[in-house]
Amino acid sequence: DNRQPEEPASNGYHSSQTQQQAAVDNGFEISATSAGGGNSHGNGLGSKAAAFAGQLCSPEWRQQLPAKIKAFVLDNFMLLSFSIGAALALAWPVPGKAVASLAVGDIRIVQAANNFIVFLISGLTLKSDDFR
Repeated sequence: DNRQPEEPASNGYHSSQTQQQAAVDNGFEISATSAGGGNSHGNGLGSKAAAFAGQLCSPEWRQQLPAKIKAFVLDNFMLLSFSIGAALALAWPVPGKAVASLAVGDIRIVQAANNFIVFLISGLTLKSDDFR
């Protein structure tokens, strides 16, 4: 037999089937839609992307999505709250102007109440050992 051995692709895998196995080895699950090999460069990126897309459409991933969103919101609650508050204030400044105008003498009620609440919460979070 005078056939030349197949040249390995740049990633070291010889065929579409081994490229799919490489995607599995790299943590991607292969779905039925991703079978059929890599891209024209032979590096297996097309099959890895297709495998990842197949994983995103899987029922397990859809079930985990609400938990992942909840974890993201809880981890980034302050940033998200400030962003939403700033966007709301820029889009609709009338309520903020009305609330800021409430004052007793030279003291703005809402600003003083907000400062009081911040310091109260900070004080309540201190350990009793910190007072000694």
